[in-house]
Amino acid sequence: MDEAASWEERGKLARLGISVLDFMIGSWKGTGKSFDARITATLVVRPILDGTWLEATETLFDADGQIDHQDTSMYRFDPDNSRLEVMHLMGHATFARHPIEPVGDALHWITGPGAPRLAIQPRGGGLRTEVQFPGEPAPAVTIDYKPA
Repeated sequence: MDEAASWEERGKLARLGISVLDFMIGSWKGTGKSFDARITATLVVRPILDGTWLEATETLFDADGQIDHQDTSMYRFDPDNSRLEVMHLMGHATFARHPIEPVGDALHWITGPGAPRLAIQPRGGGLRTEVQFPGEPAPAVTIDYKPA
């Protein structure tokens, strides 16, 4: 296969692989809890570049409407390793890269031993995100999102 054909094939594989996350695309408003405190949230997910990446920006607000947490996640399908991945960016110059795997009807960030588990689940026209720490019986963060 010549270089141009290989490049085109890579793009097709990447777009097909990322399509399992299409349910996340859009602007969302959420409500939930973060460490037992009630929160509201926004989530904006959009395709970027040639549609082979999804950019997701999430902002959590405390009860007073102040920003409690903000992050950006860059999702892609890696055609070389045939897997979904996320690059997660947070304040204080924090960066992490994780594979994503389906578990039941949710997609889980595979974060490694001792790290929190993040799950994203489509739910009745919306979606739910959960963060659960190892050894804890329930998620510390649960947010139910509806279209904005």
